[in-house]
Amino acid sequence: MGELVGVLSEATLAVGELKGLLGSGDEVGAHLLVGPLEQREAVLSSRIEGTTANVDELAMFSVDEVRVEREVPDVREVANYSAALSGAVEALSRRPKLSLGLIREIHRRLMEGARREGMQPGEFRDCQVYIGSSVAREAKFVPPPPLHVRELMENLEGFLNDPGEYPPLVAMAMCHYQFETIHPFRDGNGRVGRLLIALQGMLLLKTSVPAVQMSAFFEGDRRSYYDGLMDMSVGGNWEAWVRYFLTGVVETVGDSIRRVTQLREIHRRYRREFQTGSSSGLTLRLIDWLFLHPAVSVGSVAEELAVSFPTAQRHIDRLCRAGLLREVSDRQRGRLYLAEEIVAVVREA
Repeated sequence: MGELVGVLSEATLAVGELKGLLGSGDEVGAHLLVGPLEQREAVLSSRIEGTTANVDELAMFSVDEVRVEREVPDVREVANYSAALSGAVEALSRRPKLSLGLIREIHRRLMEGARREGMQPGEFRDCQVYIGSSVAREAKFVPPPPLHVRELMENLEGFLNDPGEYPPLVAMAMCHYQFETIHPFRDGNGRVGRLLIALQGMLLLKTSVPAVQMSAFFEGDRRSYYDGLMDMSVGGNWEAWVRYFLTGVVETVGDSIRRVTQLREIHRRYRREFQTGSSSGLTLRLIDWLFLHPAVSVGSVAEELAVSFPTAQRHIDRLCRAGLLREVSDRQRGRLYLAEEIVAVVREA
């Protein structure tokens, strides 16, 4: 128990440091700094399920869907995760509650355009599922029958939003295990469960952004992740599971602090460089936008800034000369540009 208390204290301090960094009150909004981390989370959480898309491809997909998806079919699945997370964060800003309706909406957005049949997007499963096999006698774990899914999810809904006297990070560990055990959907339970960690952290830790994102830790050693969930089901050792989870919080939050610090410095540097001049306001808006949309085209910039194509091209050229944008399309028409320095901060390593 003493070891558990120690790692809880360490994790709580790390989260407090990250919250302080995100809420420092300067011109860099927390959503701009966490936006690139959300894209990284989408890539890594999806990768646990076997996808191969990376953050560069996810960024390019937003401005060149057809070509990128043709070359990297998994990218749509990752983009769905990113959209589901962003949509849920926006929903929580309006109504701070993890309702069953919101959880089903997250699943619907994750499964949108899924290549597999019968996934029932946004609906709790109506059939028995088995983990590790398609038949009960060979399964590693058998989730509850579909008849009990709604009742179990209603119970979990209450604990997600109000864990009582449990410390927030401990409650997040318990809820993640419980969600994965219920396995309420036919498919996509791992991704929804990991996404719920970030969203529950927003509520319990009182942050405006999903500051605790655990997929990098789980993806780094998938066997330990799956074994931890299974050991909890077989042996009921809550202390071991919570200790493992909190160790992940320490590791991932520490990594986020390093990346957020780098992103803040990039933002400050380019804002200083472009804070003077007749068109500085539009350029600064474009800089902010790149932290959320690191790949752009002339058309996307023109639409975002509400300017003509030639004006959009001038702003892009300014940022290319400064080194924030780099052309990556190698073509005369429909040129695409990537905020290389921003993306580099959140690449997987």
